[in-house]
Amino acid sequence: MADMPAGARVLPAVRRMLDAGVRPAEARYADDPQVRSLVAAARERFGDAVQAVVLYGSFTRGQTDTLLDLYVLLKDLSPLPGWQRALGRLLAPNVYQLKTDLSRAKVAVMTLDQLEKCVRTDVAPYFWARFAQPTTLVYQAEAAAVERYAAIVSSAAERLVAAAAIDGAGMLPSRAFWIHTFSLTYASELRSEREDRYASLYEANAPYFDALHAAFADVKHPPQTRWRIRQLAGKVLSVLRICKSALTFDDPVDYAVWKVERHSGVTVTPTERQRRYPLIFAWPLVWQLYRQGALK
Repeated sequence: MADMPAGARVLPAVRRMLDAGVRPAEARYADDPQVRSLVAAARERFGDAVQAVVLYGSFTRGQTDTLLDLYVLLKDLSPLPGWQRALGRLLAPNVYQLKTDLSRAKVAVMTLDQLEKCVRTDVAPYFWARFAQPTTLVYQAEAAAVERYAAIVSSAAERLVAAAAIDGAGMLPSRAFWIHTFSLTYASELRSEREDRYASLYEANAPYFDALHAAFADVKHPPQTRWRIRQLAGKVLSVLRICKSALTFDDPVDYAVWKVERHSGVTVTPTERQRRYPLIFAWPLVWQLYRQGALK
């Protein structure tokens, strides 16, 4: 990629951060009952194909009264029904809801190979912006999965920092750099985040982001950017992913309305018909949320 910095020196830096506990330590969640029950449910649902389970999102930033966010990374898509395998190949990830007696989770499912390729080659930052941020590997089928996942995180961080730096943020101090970076990546999706969210994302894991910023401090970046293309592509893909999730996610309309209200403060009430047939009748809700500034 033209906007990738030269060299592969970030992987050792990320490994040092992992070993030093700068990122959320795996042990922090090893005995958490909610996490443990959801990992068990994911392994039961997707079987021996599960190579790794990754915890990310607001739960890792201390918000325990929320739906957990998990990525379940598979060896292949064989545990899924045929039509869902087709959807997963066409546009990853597939999104499901897992429920246990203790908790619920939004579960994004794709193969580990797909994630590696998407982080390396996708124009839109959907994957490499997510996996550059702190995440926690809460299950791995074998030791090799740890190294593969660390390499994915390294590639994601490398792409994100390079892409943001060539947009004019290369010389900014760490905090300002990351606020600028989040403003670029969140504008590449159909999101309901308030602008003050960017600062809170940085502050929740400032040591990690500062270390990552320092690792790239003297890297020279090509003087070009493609954020308008990234953002346009990302918005289109966001709409397609929302439509696709309506086919696989339990109660997709109520979940979407809850999440928008949580992040933007804007409340809407779906009808029963919109709940039952979201792809046909829920579009007025989307327009209503957009008109009220909840979606950007």
